[in-house]
Amino acid sequence: MLLPHMLLRHIPCLLFAFATAGCPRANAPLPGASPDKPKPDRSVDPPTVAQCEALWVRYHGMMPDDPYVAHDAFVARCNRSEPAVLQCPEQARAKVVEIVRETGKELDAGPSAAEEQSLIEMLSRVGMPPHNSICMARERLRYALRTGELAALGKLAGSGTLHLGEHGTVVVQGTYATLATTGIVERERAAELGPEGEIRIKTWPDSRVWIYFLGGLLGRHQNQVGFLYSTTPFAKEDFRKDGDDGREQVCIQGTGEDERAPGKGMRYMLSCFTVVDRLSPQLIEVGSAPD
Repeated sequence: MLLPHMLLRHIPCLLFAFATAGCPRANAPLPGASPDKPKPDRSVDPPTVAQCEALWVRYHGMMPDDPYVAHDAFVARCNRSEPAVLQCPEQARAKVVEIVRETGKELDAGPSAAEEQSLIEMLSRVGMPPHNSICMARERLRYALRTGELAALGKLAGSGTLHLGEHGTVVVQGTYATLATTGIVERERAAELGPEGEIRIKTWPDSRVWIYFLGGLLGRHQNQVGFLYSTTPFAKEDFRKDGDDGREQVCIQGTGEDERAPGKGMRYMLSCFTVVDRLSPQLIEVGSAPD
């Protein structure tokens, strides 16, 4: 029999594995309420507000207790995403089902149909929110890349007008705030949500700018999937070998950072990430699970 506690013990690693298969100083807000609006590419329109409202109803019906999403932010993010965002809840659910079934194969002969369904429902409460967030962030960023919104934000970041806080973070506002998933600040005995629209910025000596957007937290702030955008195409020299499995690693360091995992009271401010997928020459999906 596949015991629930055996599965729960493996949740952080499982969530990361399947996601990657395919009080600090206050942050300075972005001046102005809304970003400059680049001319959109209308060859493929984003979902309508009505479609996004329906998506919210569908997702909220599946995950009514998800504390990391609110209606307005959810709809605003959906409304500036690629149309594939409308399939994110089902994709997240499919990930959970896959985790349960693959784990059953590894641990024993597998659970009964009733036990499997019970495990799926149990793990969905933990696994669906981050997987849905990662999916929505991916489609939001793909849209922002296509329409020039990421280029506009990168230009603004490189102009020196943003006042970066600890770890190179800044809280962006307006539609930019929908680019990143809300993070968590872990305290000694509790955790709290980070500010909406918190991103990380790294300016290199050659004037290139990298922007890191959190996609989703998988169990703890160290276990995460995110997206890294560069104002110019990534170069071969930006990556290094990550173990013996052929994967690549990319590192981003902010003020006062090193390559060690963050301690108590820290955010998701890891320095190095495994490359998960190359979405474009300037946008990559990355992840890390050091604990």
